[in-house]
Amino acid sequence: RIRKMTSRNQRIDGKAKGYKWHETEQMIDIYFEIPAGTKAKSVKCDVGVQSLSVALQEGAPLAEGKLAGSVYASESVWGITGDEKEPAVHISLRKKPTDQRIWATVFEMSGPLTDA
Repeated sequence: RIRKMTSRNQRIDGKAKGYKWHETEQMIDIYFEIPAGTKAKSVKCDVGVQSLSVALQEGAPLAEGKLAGSVYASESVWGITGDEKEPAVHISLRKKPTDQRIWATVFEMSGPLTDA
């Protein structure tokens, strides 16, 4: 689901299975749902210029794929956020100038987006 933008500098919020994101033209913050009690040392997060992979040591990836645009991988930060009831892996990515626009999705998609 995507909330529509009404101005150039507005943030949009999106949600997909297992994660949500907040986005501006310059930044994208992604929150992946994780089980309660998950520690940062059990999370593996790999950020590339155009890719993202997030996994827990004991399971399959939470998400992996090609990003909808380019980011500064070396400037990305992540950590565990939220409370015990709704913990999440929070990843903050700064978009490269060539991709400073609203992506309206985190990962590249093959089909059209629809409004919720």
